[in-house]
Amino acid sequence: MDVALFEEDQEVYMRRPLTALSAAAFFVIPLFTKMPLMLILVMFLAGIGISTLMSSFMKMRTRVTQSELSFGPPIWTKRFPAGELEVVGIRDIPFMAGFGMHMYRGKMYFNARYGKALEVKRGKRTYVIGSAKAEEFQAAMNEMKRNAIT
Repeated sequence: MDVALFEEDQEVYMRRPLTALSAAAFFVIPLFTKMPLMLILVMFLAGIGISTLMSSFMKMRTRVTQSELSFGPPIWTKRFPAGELEVVGIRDIPFMAGFGMHMYRGKMYFNARYGKALEVKRGKRTYVIGSAKAEEFQAAMNEMKRNAIT
């Protein structure tokens, strides 16, 4: 296992209360309608599943080791070897880019909050990875690149 040069977890602001409210909707709605018991149980299970899935996409994890970069939500993590990456630089995340995983103006954004991000290229694809410690993230990426060359 490689030693981490940089690690960071970011969550969407109020991730837990938003998840709880989502789950609560699935628990409360059936109480005010006349539904068969089996359908109510299915709604409860669907609520737990959807809320858990929603919650997992509201968290972004970034990890830089000596040999690879991994980033994204825990259930859909991207992993790239050091030799395939080019560090472009630190960028501000535009308000219109929002947060989460999505394309905006030809770039793939992975961020849980607004603020700073590190822009990284792999082939023809550009990734913008949000970070509260963008300078440390960039320094770790540059060190990873130096280690990959030697």
